[in-house]
Amino acid sequence: MEPIRIIDNILHDAKTNRKELWLLLLDMSKAFDRVNIEMLKQAMFRLKLLATFVNFVTNIFSHRHNKVFTAHGLTHSFLSLTGIDQGEVVSPLLWCIYYDPLLTTL
Repeated sequence: MEPIRIIDNILHDAKTNRKELWLLLLDMSKAFDRVNIEMLKQAMFRLKLLATFVNFVTNIFSHRHNKVFTAHGLTHSFLSLTGIDQGEVVSPLLWCIYYDPLLTTL
């Protein structure tokens, strides 16, 4: 409830004092699943990372098959068309690199 109260106070202050207010929201659910590998590649090149490293990383997440653990065992494998694996150690760093251009612009 506290974040909602804070936003309400900010909205009230802007309205009362006739201030311009911009409110930006970002839905972070399924954040790793939504990473576009081609855009990730461009974001890494933007940071001037070595092409061999960029290609190595993007190859890990391209043309891969996944299975899902269920209560009834593993599912059949399926092709992962986009996203990075949440369980990979490097994924949080890649997510930050991927969103850096947006966050820098904001």
